[in-house]
Amino acid sequence: DMEWTGIRVDPDLLRRMSKNLEVQLAAQEQDIYNLAGEKFNIGSPIQLASILFEKLGLNSRGKTSTGRDSTSEEVLSVLAKEHDLPRLIL
Repeated sequence: DMEWTGIRVDPDLLRRMSKNLEVQLAAQEQDIYNLAGEKFNIGSPIQLASILFEKLGLNSRGKTSTGRDSTSEEVLSVLAKEHDLPRLIL
């Protein structure tokens, strides 16, 4: 029925929620950069691995199929017990 009749949407509420999420995301990104000591592409596994394993000296918990240090969710979950940065990434 929803496909045919649609649903009511409050566009003002959606805009406010979107803005609120933008602010929260920006604050969380800044916390990540502060813990890392520099800005980097959070979505880049290579840059994240460099921060975690080279700069912060955390121990690698696995390798990718290409032989690089893994930054998978499983690895980050283990590392989150040792440092706040992987916890914030998750």
